[in-house]
Amino acid sequence: LLTNGQKVRHTYHGTKTPAFYSSSRFHICTGSWRTFTPCSLKKGIWLLALLTLRNGLETDRNWLAGTLWPDCLEENALYNLRRMLTQLRAALGTETERLKSPRPRTIVFDLTGCTADTIDFQEALQKGDQKAAVALHNGVLLADCDEEWAAGYREEYHRQLLSALQTLG
Repeated sequence: LLTNGQKVRHTYHGTKTPAFYSSSRFHICTGSWRTFTPCSLKKGIWLLALLTLRNGLETDRNWLAGTLWPDCLEENALYNLRRMLTQLRAALGTETERLKSPRPRTIVFDLTGCTADTIDFQEALQKGDQKAAVALHNGVLLADCDEEWAAGYREEYHRQLLSALQTLG
């Protein structure tokens, strides 16, 4: 579990499966125990969080660059994205193959064999298991992310959580 530049030993459900926690603060747990430096990789953490929330969907690089660097010219935003992807691949260590480019202008974060709390939450809701979904809730989605794009995801997650709670009575 990696958070705020400090190593914290953690296994998710007793396994060494890579885990991505988006609720509350975004944490990453991999077998390599690499530390993300918040100063240089904050946007990288948000990039991984955004790709995790998109749950394996191919995402257009122009859209990602514009979303993460909305105040930059497109050319500069794309440069920032390329630079960040290079840094992230290095930081992910043995998990680097998860960042894929299926096509020249798209990127996907492959979550196969991983655990992501937001994905587990969605799957529990799809199965009609509101109790399991509520149990996965551990705080405001991406609470420490003040990026504009996060607000929509945060609102939808909150709406789904409230609906699950109401169903449970």
